[in-house]
Amino acid sequence: MVYAARHGRHKLRHDQVRHCPAMGSLCTRAVPLMPRGTRHELTGLLLEGDFYPVLRVADGGEWRLEITKAWRPLLGKRVAIIGVRDGFDLIAVERITLA
Repeated sequence: MVYAARHGRHKLRHDQVRHCPAMGSLCTRAVPLMPRGTRHELTGLLLEGDFYPVLRVADGGEWRLEITKAWRPLLGKRVAIIGVRDGFDLIAVERITLA
């Protein structure tokens, strides 16, 4: 950090080599931790979640699903989804069908 002489307040210094880990996404060379907007085609078991339905895939991972279509009749069944990643474990579903 660099301190301003007149006001005594600090300003962040954009130094990619020395301050990149502390500045995170402010660095131009920082790697995004959550690649949002990536397209996914997944198959798994559709389960009831707290707020979102959950897709449990074969490797044991789980995805929360943001679905606007009727999905309750598919609970407990093996389904295939196509959607776009919208968060760490959230998929905005474009299509859901029985697998």
